[in-house]
Amino acid sequence: MKSTGSFLIIGPPITGKTRSLGTLPGRTILFNWELEGYLALRVPYVVCKSLRDFWKEGRELKQTTPGVRPTEVIVVDYLVRPGSISEMKEVQLDRNHFLNFIKDANSLPEHLEEFDYIGADSLGPFATEALDFIIALNGRNTPQIQDYRDAIKKIMEVLFRIQGLGKPLIMLAHFQTERDEISGKGRQVPQVWGKDLPQNVLKWFSTILQSIAIPDGKGGTSYLWKTKPEGLVESLGGRPPFADNLPATIPQDFKALFERIPK
Repeated sequence: MKSTGSFLIIGPPITGKTRSLGTLPGRTILFNWELEGYLALRVPYVVCKSLRDFWKEGRELKQTTPGVRPTEVIVVDYLVRPGSISEMKEVQLDRNHFLNFIKDANSLPEHLEEFDYIGADSLGPFATEALDFIIALNGRNTPQIQDYRDAIKKIMEVLFRIQGLGKPLIMLAHFQTERDEISGKGRQVPQVWGKDLPQNVLKWFSTILQSIAIPDGKGGTSYLWKTKPEGLVESLGGRPPFADNLPATIPQDFKALFERIPK
């Protein structure tokens, strides 16, 4: 089963965002920017430090061992950085971290038949690495106003290029609370740097869902999506266009969700 479009899954920590990627009905490449965030997956996965090396080594995303569930996710982990700890006050920025991701993303078009979905976990550290990339590229270690502008352009370029591959993109994001200048009330927006970026990024995805976790009454936890997200998300029209036909909350299951999307 395949579906097109882009998804932004927003929610507090430990509400099933990464876990939900395991319900994607196909092979997934997960670009991971969270420290061991992939451990929340409940399906078989493999981890590598470079997607390009993964392709060169001829490794397959799915195992064929009889009786063993196929590996469904390849996690490209960008946060493990070998080396010594700096003794200086400031951390020296390294543009190679984000550059390696760009090179991995540019390898995707040659391998479109080998995966079905693209995941990114999560927006906050991803955007921070993009900003650090621009700052370092400009030969500085501290940001200037132009760096923020260039970083936003780079983030837009990355997201739009990946969406242009024709494979569904699922970006995960945490919440942060800020004060609405008009109403004076607190509102929840994606956790990411900048004054305008938290609001603008909502416009770059076709479907926005809000993750929640509640007790199931049996000693366990039910992981759900709000199909009509509240506050700023809803005001931007960022709920899925088919949400009028959905309950207010649904189980976090991409396969079931895709079955509800009109073709």
